[in-house]
Amino acid sequence: MSTPEELRAQILNAPESESAEPDSTPQLTTINLIELLNMDLPEREFLLDPIIAAQGLLMVYAERGLGKTYFSLSIALAVAAGGKVLGYEAPEPRNVLYVDGEMPFKDMQSRIRLLANGMGADHDDLEERFSLISPELQTDIWPSISSKEGRDQIEQHLTDGCLLVLDNLSTLSLNIAENEADAQDPIIEWLVNLRKRHVSVLQVHHAGKGGKQRGTSRREDILDVSIQLNRPTDYDPEEGARFEVHYSKARGIYGKKAAPFEATLIPTADGEGLKWVTRPLIDKRIEQVMKLVKETNPDTGKKWSIRNIAQMLDMTKSTVANLIKRGEKKEEEEKKNIGFVKDRPSRKAEGETVK
Repeated sequence: MSTPEELRAQILNAPESESAEPDSTPQLTTINLIELLNMDLPEREFLLDPIIAAQGLLMVYAERGLGKTYFSLSIALAVAAGGKVLGYEAPEPRNVLYVDGEMPFKDMQSRIRLLANGMGADHDDLEERFSLISPELQTDIWPSISSKEGRDQIEQHLTDGCLLVLDNLSTLSLNIAENEADAQDPIIEWLVNLRKRHVSVLQVHHAGKGGKQRGTSRREDILDVSIQLNRPTDYDPEEGARFEVHYSKARGIYGKKAAPFEATLIPTADGEGLKWVTRPLIDKRIEQVMKLVKETNPDTGKKWSIRNIAQMLDMTKSTVANLIKRGEKKEEEEKKNIGFVKDRPSRKAEGETVK
């Protein structure tokens, strides 16, 4: 009689049954280091340099009424026109599908017209590149990414290499719990599959009470770029769309390109369009601090302290001190430049002919 060890060995060494079915489990593809390093991969192109790379996934979020749609529409129109906006540049025109989930259609039409006029985009060129899905254009369906059917309906209008804008996640995914991470898995998987099709996606979302994007943070895990729009501390509602642009995640964006800036939407000279005016946020911060440095406290008659200024501008004391140093240095350089111009002899005084 065989021992237990011998029986075990016989079982392990027994030939497979001819009736056994082959393993149908999908296999993951791997690549070794040498193969990886020897691959000739093309440089990653940009739809909008530097924030939207080809196959890029990004999000812009802000509180209600701050100007998310103006910002997102401007990006979409620049990509479709191959133009410039907000300091960003589209190397060439690309197809854009803008899926809107809440804006009244008349308002959307007006905003697109004004923004396109403001950036000087040719309407005929945009006709070929820019497409819009709006709830008011539908009869018995609602644009949605909550279900596979809804996502498939959107995919029917996508082309390889295009930009898809989803504005916004709350209205386009009504049946999905925002705070449940697992509930986002089907959408995340869909976005990754769109990346395989060389589709770039901009998601527009609301900010929560703490200022971060509302709901689970899992949405941001796969993003290349996450842009936060903040309301300036000195904002006046009569100004319209004016906000600070910050990068809470900026994969592949470095140096000055990653620096936050302030953007203001103003009418064009002819009143037929809207255009953006931007400036580095550091310049504005220096201006705010130096203005307070020169003022006095009306209650005490003394200069504002660094602590006072930090409280008024919601900054740390070290930040205020650093900005004062930079502001003083900037003022000193400006004085030197003015003095150089005043002291420089004119060419006419030197006996030269001024033409």
